[in-house]
Amino acid sequence: MILEFFGPPGSGKTTFAIGLANHLRASGYPVVLRLSARPGENSPAGAPPPQPFSDAFRRLVVPACELMFNVAKKPNAGGSGRVASELTQALPQGEIFRALRMRQYLARLSNAWAQAARNRKIWIFDQAYIQAIASIAEVQPGIDDATIGGLLDVVPQSDLAIRVEAPVKDIETRISRRMELAGRVGRLFEERRSDAPEQAALAQRIDRLLSRRGRQVLALSSGDGELLDDHVRKAERAIVAQFSEVAVGTG
Repeated sequence: MILEFFGPPGSGKTTFAIGLANHLRASGYPVVLRLSARPGENSPAGAPPPQPFSDAFRRLVVPACELMFNVAKKPNAGGSGRVASELTQALPQGEIFRALRMRQYLARLSNAWAQAARNRKIWIFDQAYIQAIASIAEVQPGIDDATIGGLLDVVPQSDLAIRVEAPVKDIETRISRRMELAGRVGRLFEERRSDAPEQAALAQRIDRLLSRRGRQVLALSSGDGELLDDHVRKAERAIVAQFSEVAVGTG
């Protein structure tokens, strides 16, 4: 069973993914958690901050090397290559570095997704294909529903998509903190972001497009005054019910 989160940056996707994985494991379910942690986040207390130049080297050179390795390893790339091509072609023309990072990210994601599809564990991605499409739509202000829908039809489908929302003020505070952790050099590599209200509206728009396609979408909030555990349990109930059905169907 594959779960993926999507929503505005800073809405709490990773926090929810970790909390959900912990709850499910405590209940005895087999869980694999795949996080796309950013530089400077989730660092141990007291750990030295990331070094600007080593971080810059890692974010410039490593993606290029990793991409070339994947291309050499799987020259035809199959369906994953088609997905990467469709998504990168939807990016603004001329943004070579952005396209390189997208292809490198999709190469990693497709490998993990293939593993998830081959076993009966619950795989949780704090962000995956839907979030990648949201990132593309964010840098293409005039993108229409037909184009976004076409991209949603191309990418592999998860068993459950979870949209995370949060108050604009909370998102802005978290993004500011994230930029502080990134440091001066790290900020140069951050994606250009639209305003928090626009990001929230985009997530809701994608939610509607998924629903029109019969995709199951669960909405969670990380800032409406309720406890995080309450929302995690809500997600857990939906997942356990669906996981049980899958287990019976494949047993």
